[in-house]
Amino acid sequence: DSEWYQERSRAPRRVANKTPKKPEEQVLKIRSRLEKSKYSQIGAMAIRWEMEKLDIKPLPTWTIDRILKRHNVVREKEKY
Repeated sequence: DSEWYQERSRAPRRVANKTPKKPEEQVLKIRSRLEKSKYSQIGAMAIRWEMEKLDIKPLPTWTIDRILKRHNVVREKEKY
C-alpha cells in the first residue's frame, strides 16, 4: 500500500483511566483548605482522611499524590 502514511493514527484518543474532574477539584479544594490551617498536615494521606471525614468516597493515596503533582502543589522537602 503506497499511501500507508495517510492512514489515521491508531493511538488512543483519550486516557482510559484518567481521574474525573469532580474528584480532582475536591482534592485541590481540600488541599487549599488544609494549607490555611496553622498546624494541619497537607499530604495525600491527610487529604484522604479529610475526604472520609466529609463523607466523600476517598481516592487511593497514590491517585491523590498524582493529582497534586499534576497541579504543581507539591513542595520540595528542605534539605538540612
